[in-house]
Amino acid sequence: MVILLFKEALEEFLFNCEVEGLAKETLKNYTYNVKKFLQFAEENNIFNVEELNKQICKSYVIYLRRQEYEESYINTSITTTNLFLKYMYEEGYVDELLNMKIIKEKDKVIETFTNEEVQAMLKTFKKRSYIDIRDKTIMMMMVDCGLRAGEICKLRTTDIKNNMTLFIQGKGKKERYVPFSPALKKQMMKYERVKESYFMDEFNLPKCYFLTNDGRQITRFVLQWMVAKVGEKAGVPKDKCFPHNFRHYFAVSSLKNGLDLYSLSRVLGHSEIQTTTFYANSIKDEEIQELSLQSSPLMNLKGGRK
Repeated sequence: MVILLFKEALEEFLFNCEVEGLAKETLKNYTYNVKKFLQFAEENNIFNVEELNKQICKSYVIYLRRQEYEESYINTSITTTNLFLKYMYEEGYVDELLNMKIIKEKDKVIETFTNEEVQAMLKTFKKRSYIDIRDKTIMMMMVDCGLRAGEICKLRTTDIKNNMTLFIQGKGKKERYVPFSPALKKQMMKYERVKESYFMDEFNLPKCYFLTNDGRQITRFVLQWMVAKVGEKAGVPKDKCFPHNFRHYFAVSSLKNGLDLYSLSRVLGHSEIQTTTFYANSIKDEEIQELSLQSSPLMNLKGGRK
C-alpha cells in the first residue's frame, strides 16, 4: 500500500476533477470541504490516507452536527468528502470504501419574494439609460426563466433562439432549453436596440448577451449589487435581496400556476426531481386548497361546475 500524505491526495483528487471538466467554482467548493475533513483527521492524529477509517468518518459527521450547521450544509460537506473517499478507494490508496451517511433534512420553507415585491422592484426602473434597461431585462429574465446567476452572466447572444427559448449550459455542463414569455421578448427587443446603439463604435466585444457599461461580461457581483440596490429602492427586506431568490420565486410561482414538478425540474436543470420538491413546501395550506379546487377532476368534468 502506497503511503499518501493528505496534501498529495488532495492535489491528485482535484487534478482528476479538473480533467473531468468540473467548473472552477465547483473545484473551489471541493477544495474547501475536503480540506476541512482532512484538517479534522489531522487534529485526531491521522496524517495520511491509509490511516483513514470508518470511525474518523463517523466522528466527523458528529463534529459537523455539533457545530449546529444547517442540515443542507452538512450534507454538501458529506457528499463532497464521499467523492474524495471514493476516489481514494478506486485508486487503491485505501482497502475499503469509506462512506459517510447523508443526514435527514428538515422540510425547508423558502421565504421568497411576493408578487407585490417583484412588481415594486420592476417599477423602480424608470430611466432610459443602457444600464437601467439592461438591469430591468436581467431582472425580468430571472423572474421569467429561473436562471442561476452564473447562467445569466454566461448567456451568449447565440443562445437566444427564434422559437423564444434560451439554450442554457448549466451546472456540470448539463444543457437544457428554457422557454421565455412574449413579455420578456418585448423587453429583450428594447435592450438589444439600446445595446446596439450604445456599443455602435465598439469592436471585438464579448459574445455575452449582457455586458457592463465598458463592454465586459457581467459578473455575479454586478447581479448581487443590482438586486440589493433595486430591493432597497422598492422597500423589500434586505435578507430577501439576492439573485438566487428570483430562482426560488420562479419555481414557487410556477408550481402555484399549475406547472408540474417533473416539467419544473427540467426547466430548472435539476438532475433529480427530489431537488425540486422542496419548493412545494413553500406553498401555504390555503393556497393548496385553492389550487386543489381549481384542478378538481369532478369540478372540471363537462357540466361539473353547474
